[in-house]
Amino acid sequence: MSYLVLARKWRPSTFEEVVGQAHVTRTLANAIESGRVGHAYLFSGPRGVGKTTTARLLAKALNCPNAKGAVPCNACDVCREITIGVSLDVIEIDGASNRGIDEIRNLRENVKYAPTGGKYKVYVVDEVHMLTDAAFNALLKTLEEPPPHVKFILATTAPLKVPETILSRCQRFEFVRIPTRDVSARLKDICSAEGFKVKDDVLILLSRRANGSLRDAESMLDQLISAGLEEAPELDVAQLLGLSGAESFFSVIDAVKAKDARKALEALGALFDKGANLDEFADGLMEHLRNLLLIKIHPNLASLVEASTGHVKRYEEQAKQFSEGDILRLINIASRASFYVRRGAMPRLHLEMAIVEMAYLDSTTQLSELIDRLERLEVSLSGRSDAPGQVDGPGRAAMRPGRSEASATPAGEAEGTTGKTTPPAQAEEPGRTIARAAAPSAEAEEPAPAIAEPTETVSTGESARAIPRSPVEDPQARGEGVTPESLEKWNLVLARITSRKKSLGVCLSVARFLGISQGRVLLGFREDKSFEQSIVEQKVNKKVFQEECTEVFKATLRVSCVKIEPDSEETPEEVSAAESGNNNAESNAGGSLKTIIEYFDGEIIEE
Repeated sequence: MSYLVLARKWRPSTFEEVVGQAHVTRTLANAIESGRVGHAYLFSGPRGVGKTTTARLLAKALNCPNAKGAVPCNACDVCREITIGVSLDVIEIDGASNRGIDEIRNLRENVKYAPTGGKYKVYVVDEVHMLTDAAFNALLKTLEEPPPHVKFILATTAPLKVPETILSRCQRFEFVRIPTRDVSARLKDICSAEGFKVKDDVLILLSRRANGSLRDAESMLDQLISAGLEEAPELDVAQLLGLSGAESFFSVIDAVKAKDARKALEALGALFDKGANLDEFADGLMEHLRNLLLIKIHPNLASLVEASTGHVKRYEEQAKQFSEGDILRLINIASRASFYVRRGAMPRLHLEMAIVEMAYLDSTTQLSELIDRLERLEVSLSGRSDAPGQVDGPGRAAMRPGRSEASATPAGEAEGTTGKTTPPAQAEEPGRTIARAAAPSAEAEEPAPAIAEPTETVSTGESARAIPRSPVEDPQARGEGVTPESLEKWNLVLARITSRKKSLGVCLSVARFLGISQGRVLLGFREDKSFEQSIVEQKVNKKVFQEECTEVFKATLRVSCVKIEPDSEETPEEVSAAESGNNNAESNAGGSLKTIIEYFDGEIIEE
């Protein structure tokens, strides 16, 4: 007797032996036991999941004279003939090669004849979606009202190609891909019955490669046994089948974690030399990273990982070396590489580029840490310091609140004067810097008025000038030119921009509205808000700003940003003049920060 392949030898003989399709077999068994068997069924689903096998089992259960409910005896002549495919009452038609109208006409002529040995004539039409439109139309009437002794079972892998008129005349059953664990368990049972000694890792590899098709997995097991690799390690089996074993992915990811691009590329090159499929490697790499992500999120998700117990433990150990953010970034790189591997002219190059990018990828930085780094960078670039007595920018002394300028003057410098003492400076208010010209130590200072007039410093670019400030009772008083109407419109502009682009709205909220002058909206930014100013001054953000200002103010307005000291109150004319005189100067910190590309409030901000 000729050799019978495992896929045929171990074909299920009862509904209970069908793997992974309990929702179908249970319904059919109940229909047979209750006598409610339909006249037409449509079985749809991927290849190798049991559609044709289930159709034969249904035919056996209907025609077997010794059947007990939905369980055929598999010993009588009827069952044996159906099993080997020679029964006159079960006609299997290949829809791909018998797709014309003539074949369907012959079928219509033959359905009127009674069965020869069983109760029913069962027509199994495989790949029914391959029939022509004329053939489908010829089948409609017969399919809807067949003779009482006729049953139709249509099978297809592409149900969307079957006309709606056919679908509406059938009971449809959707066959699903068989889970990897179920395929592996079935292969293990076969190996145990046949006396094969195959490692669990190898069975998992075959099951994963089968992609839900038990027939494919059984065919690969047959090939493995024929090659004499029953007890071979996973890598040897992967090489035989042109696959990439799990060990390969562990090696590549370990090299990525160690930032060793050379070692990762060597591992990749070794796989290529052994004939590994590039598409399969890219998909396997994404699946490996998916398993790491699941286990990293929660250990209980290990049940979703399709791997042996030993590999699951290795996944747990490797997942500890990464954060969730790092794994997600690696998955994005692998996904992009997989796309180009299938569509690019040089697939190997795209994979190698992805591996190198992974190896040189920095760890994920938390947003809070990033903000702290930006703040420290702003302070260092602007030259500001909170230490008493240190210089706070060119020509200005950084004074703590309540500390006078005289207290910071060295004693020797006071003794060196010509009898004229330096008047005590007015104490600074919290958060305010009083700018004064520093007097040379060798010259006597002119007597100051009894009450020093408060001044404010407005810096635009590299220059700074001190202007008198009018005493006001309200510390939030606005400069000249800010009317209640313009302030109300500005608040409306700010709200509209925030709803449209939140990051820009946040940066504008720290600015001071100084009024409108010469077709410009004047905004003041403190020295420590140079980063926000640089964001507002970006071209794309200026466009958003101008659009909203035009909509609210009903005029074409531009934005001009200037540096101000805390609580400064300037008129629009003064600020406009200062801004226009230093239009090309960069702020102390803003110019450098424009080169920083970072995430701000969920949006990418870059210049």
